[in-house]
Amino acid sequence: MLLRAREFAAEAFPGLPPPQVATADVCVLCHQSLGEEARARLASFDTYLTGKINEDAENAKVEFEALAKAILLLQIPTAEELEKRWDQLTANRESLDKVAQIYISVIDKLRGRHALLSAAIKSGEYGGLSDSSVLEQNQLDPLDQAAITLADEIAQLQLAVDQGTALEMLRARCKELEDRKKFASDLEIFVSRRNSLEFLAKIKTCTAACAGSTVTTFITKTRRKLLTPTLETAFRDEIKEFRLQHLPLNLSDRGEVGKSKVQIGLDVKQKIQRNSEILSEGENRALALAGFLAEAKELGSRHGVIIDDPVSSLDHTRMEAVAERLVKEAKAGRQVIVFTHNLFFHHALKGAAQSQKVKVREEWIAKHVDGRFGIIDDGQRPWASMKVKARIAHVAELLQNKKKTYSEADEAIRPFVTEVYTKMRETWEQSIEEVLFAGVIGRFRPNVATMRLRSARVEQADYEAVYAGMGRCSKFSGHDQSAGVPPDLPLFSDLEKDLDALRTFFNAADKRRRELEEEGKAYEDGPLIAEVLS
Repeated sequence: MLLRAREFAAEAFPGLPPPQVATADVCVLCHQSLGEEARARLASFDTYLTGKINEDAENAKVEFEALAKAILLLQIPTAEELEKRWDQLTANRESLDKVAQIYISVIDKLRGRHALLSAAIKSGEYGGLSDSSVLEQNQLDPLDQAAITLADEIAQLQLAVDQGTALEMLRARCKELEDRKKFASDLEIFVSRRNSLEFLAKIKTCTAACAGSTVTTFITKTRRKLLTPTLETAFRDEIKEFRLQHLPLNLSDRGEVGKSKVQIGLDVKQKIQRNSEILSEGENRALALAGFLAEAKELGSRHGVIIDDPVSSLDHTRMEAVAERLVKEAKAGRQVIVFTHNLFFHHALKGAAQSQKVKVREEWIAKHVDGRFGIIDDGQRPWASMKVKARIAHVAELLQNKKKTYSEADEAIRPFVTEVYTKMRETWEQSIEEVLFAGVIGRFRPNVATMRLRSARVEQADYEAVYAGMGRCSKFSGHDQSAGVPPDLPLFSDLEKDLDALRTFFNAADKRRRELEEEGKAYEDGPLIAEVLS
């Protein structure tokens, strides 16, 4: 009704803007005057109705297009295919021959109807469609009756379980149909795989037809122009740094099937496959470091390097060379991270960093008893690297943890006693190196710190304290004893007393060392001018 009123208003008020049903002064339905609110309501309703009509039209269009697409994609079997199917189904079944003919006739009509619909959809002309090709229900009745008959036969066959031969035939037939169904559902996969194999074969043919000589020639020309000269110079410098000048080394490059290769070889008369056939393990490692650092120099100093235990199988001289070279790399601005288990190399790195005035950060990485590993924990540093003060604290912690369960009558305690006195004996030895000799020499340090002599002093009291402490420790620290005369286990108070003696000696000697250090520095700095004038 509103649509007709809208059309009438457009004819009655042609001079007004649309929709005239809302813009006119009077309502075209009841001829009453329209106020502003009424106009607004009519305009809103008109907008809603128009939008709803458009929405319904759009939905109908989408639905029609989906149905039209389904009709166009529908594939109806040909008469030959139907006859082949019915031949398999109606074998030795004359009663179904007539049904088969009806079925084929119905499909023919449906095929004709499908052709008409497809042509109408493609052309957009639907006026030629009629109901002449529509099937009547009575045409389908024979098929329905045949379906009922077949259903009855199936029910009877299901009951005839004793007919084994027929059942096996049905099972075989069912399996065959299932296989056909499975193959039909996977047909796209097989086709896709076949297409992929064909495409791969074409790619291989194209690759084989493309010669790599041009690419190889270009790579070689570019490499020798931009890379090889500077790399060879850097490599020669690294050879000197790692003290490998005695080896007849040769840096060569070559191109191979589009690839660029740079290799280090030995310039010898006999033919060798690998450098390791002639070079020692230490020389091989030093050579690898030289090549690595030469290549790293090509990348610039903005890139950091991480090196894991680079001194395995190296002698002390070459360890020092490696330490000097890595510190020099860090001094040039590169971040250098080194992992090592070698305490000598560790001290060599620290000494090289100190002499070249390069900052160094020391971290100790440990494995915990709970299974965690790679944990940075200064408290887990090796015993051999601990200073005297840390060692005394460690032994004190061992005693504290054992105090409640310790018994000098329990022979099972002896391993604990041996461990404690062994650690105290080694701490006495460390105190001689660290305090009495003021670190002038060190077991894991390659150099002699002569300037530390200013704070080294050994007095008679020191000798007596060390002699007594070492003698006491040697009795229980695992040294061979007279056969059949194992020493009695010490009282726990004796353990504490021996540790206190060590602690007292260290505190006094270390205090004196620090005082001597200050006196030595004052002597080296010389007197002030005012003191000289006075």
